[in-house]
Amino acid sequence: MELDFFAEETDSRRQEPRNELVLLAWRRSFQRDDPDNDAERAVYQRLLTLVAEHEDSDEAALTSILLREVSAKMQYLDHEWGFVDASNIVSRVDECIIALQEQPKKHFLDPLSWDMPPHKAVVSVVEAVLLLFDVPLPSKLSDEDTWRACWGLWIVKNIEAHSSGWEWLAHNEPIGLFTKPYALSVSNLDRVCELLQITRQLASPEHRCWHHLPAYAFLRDWAGACAAYLHMVEHCLPEFDGYEAVQKLVTPPKRTPKENVWFCCESEDGIAYFYNRLYQSITLDRPQDFDGAHIAQKNIPSVIQELIVDTLQADVSTRLELERRGKQKIQAQLLDQDQWVECFDTRTQTNYYYSIIHYRFSVSKLRTVVAA
Repeated sequence: MELDFFAEETDSRRQEPRNELVLLAWRRSFQRDDPDNDAERAVYQRLLTLVAEHEDSDEAALTSILLREVSAKMQYLDHEWGFVDASNIVSRVDECIIALQEQPKKHFLDPLSWDMPPHKAVVSVVEAVLLLFDVPLPSKLSDEDTWRACWGLWIVKNIEAHSSGWEWLAHNEPIGLFTKPYALSVSNLDRVCELLQITRQLASPEHRCWHHLPAYAFLRDWAGACAAYLHMVEHCLPEFDGYEAVQKLVTPPKRTPKENVWFCCESEDGIAYFYNRLYQSITLDRPQDFDGAHIAQKNIPSVIQELIVDTLQADVSTRLELERRGKQKIQAQLLDQDQWVECFDTRTQTNYYYSIIHYRFSVSKLRTVVAA
């Protein structure tokens, strides 16, 4: 027991300097010692949590982290910050999305074939965009590698999602590449903001580098708007006055209704298969949770139909099984139509078929049925 007491006392003493750092950061930010309300207490608790998370950091680095954290949350602590401010941030994102969606694919892809990489400001923008989508990047990359090896491969792979644009009204679900800020990652937000600051320092919005790359100018604006959006979501705490307004604005509306998770389709041979829009997968067996019986195949939104076709083309084994079942169904229909009876020859241990209508035998039901 005595040893436990001394261990706890030692831990407490070890924490005292760290808690002093929190108090120091608080004093420098608020010019007082203690939080006055629930919102400020939430910030103070967040600082204590950061101290625990960065226990291996030296005091200078930890102090910098604490001051940045307070600074990031300060604007949302203002009692007057609320719905209007949050809606302005969200509206700016929507404006940038619409402008960006109007850019054709070639405006993104053509610059990749140019002999020289673009201005460093453009490279900073695309690096920020990759981080927003949580694409892992090596720690040290040249502009050339960032532009061609990282951005080039990623945008070529995902550009089709951009071109799908706003074709989502039928099922109320945006599918464009840049249409879902709520799905972006906050894990690299500090680095994203740093890169966007570097972009502004390297080239103003009027700089000629943007004139040659209009799509990337819109991408710059979109990244900046999304960074502000994520900053608000990340740093406006539940205890802040503006939190409810933020949640109303950033929580995605209910998208495709639950019953639209599954879609039932039929092949040309009348074989049913089932598409799951969430997992973008196809199964030939009726799912236990199937809930799309009321949606006729002709009423499936065109965007979903395209996804179904792409998924089926990519799933070779499912496509072959679908074709096999189709042939099997045709054979069964023909056998039933001509009243063929399947028999078994015990001497040769083989199947053969007898037609009640045509009074004939056959060892191959398909060939004979077709001839009949």
